[in-house]
Amino acid sequence: MTTAGDANLSLDEVRRLRAWLDEREITQVIYRLARASDRGDVDLAAECYHEGATEDHGGFVGPAREFLHRRGPIQFAETPDIPLMWHGVTNIRVELDGDRAFVESLVFVWQRLVKDGVEFDIPVAGRYLDTFEKRAGEWRISARTLVFDASRIEMTTPDYWDAFNKPRELLRLGSRSKEDISYTMAEEFRENFAR
Repeated sequence: MTTAGDANLSLDEVRRLRAWLDEREITQVIYRLARASDRGDVDLAAECYHEGATEDHGGFVGPAREFLHRRGPIQFAETPDIPLMWHGVTNIRVELDGDRAFVESLVFVWQRLVKDGVEFDIPVAGRYLDTFEKRAGEWRISARTLVFDASRIEMTTPDYWDAFNKPRELLRLGSRSKEDISYTMAEEFRENFAR
């Protein structure tokens, strides 16, 4: 049996372990960026891109940092025009080539958009096509392209808690901001349990 202290790993096993760790780190960046989008957290999102990274996203083509701070039809930052956003990212396929990687991910986004005082729900299915680079030992995105595969627009209906008279003050409702409960709970965890 090989233990953590053993030097009995074959060169092939070491390479596979390194590839697994690289894929894991890349996947965590993708998840972190999805969370940043859902919370409108520009600072967290900026940590996912290398300096000089580019973004091709819904008609915007240019520097990723500019995309994160823009106001317009596609807005990243917390905004009253988009009070709800939720990303589900799956089927992440990573092609490693040394300190570079091509990554394709499926993404499903549910967002609520307010236009002229009317709320719409907009589900979108698409794919992220990312180029990652490992610089100074850290994987980040150097180029991202969003491909749209399907979408629709739906008039909103009452939320279940309103339709069934669930008191909002008793529910933990999410927020597209740093006021979301996940920030408070993570901070409490770090203060009380993290080492």
